[in-house]
Amino acid sequence: MNSKKEYIINVRTSALVSKFDHYGNERTLVFEGALTFLVDLPPDKIVEKSYQYIGRSLKGAISGARHILRKSYKVPIAYSIKHDIILIHCYRPKNVGKVWLVNSHIHQLVENDNKQCTVITKFGHRIPTCMKVSKLQDKRNQATFLHKELLYRSNIDPLKDFDVDKNHEQNE
Repeated sequence: MNSKKEYIINVRTSALVSKFDHYGNERTLVFEGALTFLVDLPPDKIVEKSYQYIGRSLKGAISGARHILRKSYKVPIAYSIKHDIILIHCYRPKNVGKVWLVNSHIHQLVENDNKQCTVITKFGHRIPTCMKVSKLQDKRNQATFLHKELLYRSNIDPLKDFDVDKNHEQNE
């Protein structure tokens, strides 16, 4: 599988998942729409560079989410409220690597055992995580609250129809 050198999160990004090569180097398996491909950067670096690309700070997004959610640890973070891209951080099974999920692209959570679940994206990808369904559902609820609160605080009308796929196609 060929890999890309860089990647920026966009409206079709569903997940960023750690993948290690045989030398132990961390890369990222990107789930974008129906596609899956490798990027030669760790997931955290892609998230950080994506925030820089849009002129924002990852630290600022974390700080703001912590303030709004009144939580101090592992909160979902807003990347784009206009496009409903709220990122949820979790770990892969056996805590080997990381997973960043886009809340609005999660279709279903399937319980594997008492400490793990599989996320099924709207595009049918199955992504195993090291998190209980109840804990991940709590993170999803926080992400939804964060999105709605940021829409309200930004004076954006959440009732206006914004078709992400239609606008994405027009920009291509």
